Amino acid sequence: MPDDYPPDRSTTGIVRVGDSATGVLETRGDIDWFRVRLQPGKTYRIDLEGAATRAGTLTDPELLGVHDYRGLRLAPDILSDDAGAGLNSRLLFTADRYGEYYIAAGGL
Repeated sequence: MPDDYPPDRSTTGIVRVGDSATGVLETRGDIDWFRVRLQPGKTYRIDLEGAATRAGTLTDPELLGVHDYRGLRLAPDILSDDAGAGLNSRLLFTADRYGEYYIAAGGL
């Protein structure tokens, strides 16, 4: 099965603030990136949900970070793998500039 979203800036996965996106992790270790446009100084809550909230099938979804427009991983304000309901992930992130960022998603 081909990968739906690559783990880099070439991704076609797009999510808009306030909306959600869905991807498929086709193989163990697969990572999907989603592009999002953020505004500076705003703090965003990013949730990666799976089976615990019936929003997906993953038992333990993992938010693997936020990357900048160059694809470099940024240090998040707060990263907690299991901060959401059950084993769901939640991240609070404050953008430092206007533009495109990438959210990396994976799971166990």
